[in-house]
Amino acid sequence: MSRVMDEKLKQLLQQINSATESSKIQQTIGSLLALTSRLPGIRQDTHPNYLEALNTTLLDVRKNLGQFLASADIDRVSAPILREHYVRWVNGFLKYDILDLYRSHRQDLSLNVAQPERDEGE
Repeated sequence: MSRVMDEKLKQLLQQINSATESSKIQQTIGSLLALTSRLPGIRQDTHPNYLEALNTTLLDVRKNLGQFLASADIDRVSAPILREHYVRWVNGFLKYDILDLYRSHRQDLSLNVAQPERDEGE
């Protein structure tokens, strides 16, 4: 299964890199993003809002994909190595999106903590 996914990832990245028609590029990027969340090695987390972080990451991937394509030698590297590089790149975004979830959660808790009632003598 992993080998099939590796080959599919490489194929999608090659199509995006060589496509000239905007609608075809957008459709292929959509397929890439759908595959991305299922790739072996993508960071997981038990936070209840993990999917929110994953969606934010996928938006980051869409926005910054050109940078990855410029730095990856898609045609020369093997599919498994390409997947490793791609997953490492995606996880770089995802790590911080997950951390943002925990930061915002802690912030919400600290703002909503009930203050002890003050004694009238204070």
